[in-house]
Amino acid sequence: MLVLETNPSHRSEEKEALNYVRLELPIIQPVIVPPLEVVDLVRKVDVFRKPESIEDGCGTVYKLRDYSNNELAIFKPEEPENPRAPWNELAAYLLDNGVAGVPATGLVNLPIANGDSITGKEK
Repeated sequence: MLVLETNPSHRSEEKEALNYVRLELPIIQPVIVPPLEVVDLVRKVDVFRKPESIEDGCGTVYKLRDYSNNELAIFKPEEPENPRAPWNELAAYLLDNGVAGVPATGLVNLPIANGDSITGKEK
């Protein structure tokens, strides 16, 4: 909630109406994703398709698609330069509690076609 108060030395009828301005922000309910839905989502990922890199934003971020080329999720791998980044994303989601609308976030190990995992390391 935002509360603004006018300068008491400059009182007038018009300014008195603006003594307190309250801004009510809507509460956004957090999205709780059941673990089985996450497992189902990971099973749908086309592991033979190279994840599509997203250029906007900071850090390495990928779009994951299914076998029909439908977008399933956004994936941010652990990176050697900042191994805490995934934990920071998860903490932001948990601490947000639906107030700012941080998207549902979880930590998932995603295998790719050659048997490795996406970790942000270039080969």
